[in-house]
Amino acid sequence: MPAKKLSEGEIAALLPKMKGWSVVDGKLHR
Repeated sequence: MPAKKLSEGEIAALLPKMKGWSVVDGKLHR
């Protein structure tokens, strides 16, 4: 199943719940 594209706002809201992840150049990195 393809990953759903999230808006930057959605990613910013999710990041605090996803420890160990960060956004670099708009892409998620562990």
